[in-house]
Amino acid sequence: MSIGGYEELLSSERPEFDWPMIDETSAYCACYSSVTTGKPKGVYYSDRCIYLHTLSIAMSTQLSLNDVVMQTVPMFHSQGWGEWPAAPMVGAKLVFPGNYTIETTGIIVDLMISEGVTFNCGAPAIFMPMLDYIGSLPEKPDFSGLRLISGATEPPLSMMHESGSGFANIGKAGCKCR
Repeated sequence: MSIGGYEELLSSERPEFDWPMIDETSAYCACYSSVTTGKPKGVYYSDRCIYLHTLSIAMSTQLSLNDVVMQTVPMFHSQGWGEWPAAPMVGAKLVFPGNYTIETTGIIVDLMISEGVTFNCGAPAIFMPMLDYIGSLPEKPDFSGLRLISGATEPPLSMMHESGSGFANIGKAGCKCR
């Protein structure tokens, strides 16, 4: 199996495409979970549902073509909370961090710095190790233009009031929690 880049993949395709007419209520995708009951269950999302969700994410987070969005939430998890379709909808740059674990969240921080990320979503389980990594850096990054949405669980106060980590400016920039 050969692994290549996105641009390489596109270069092998024709520039024109005959888009089919798809009913907006047709199934776009299915997501499965057994979180609350332990019994697997599936939910089907329609094209219309995904479009409206994407639009609401873009509008409620005030994404614009000036943003650099990092897709930290796995795309298989609740459709990645809608970040990945919202970014191209508004013309924002979209950054994928690749594989990472809680032990390697420094990869995410380094990529946020190098790519100039301005918007990111995630859970405290990811953000807290990122704060630890930032705390270990000799020079703290400037994240004053970064907007975060923390989800999955209530963020601990230590995350919201972190100082000296480089994340200190996030609260001032409008850290949103859902």
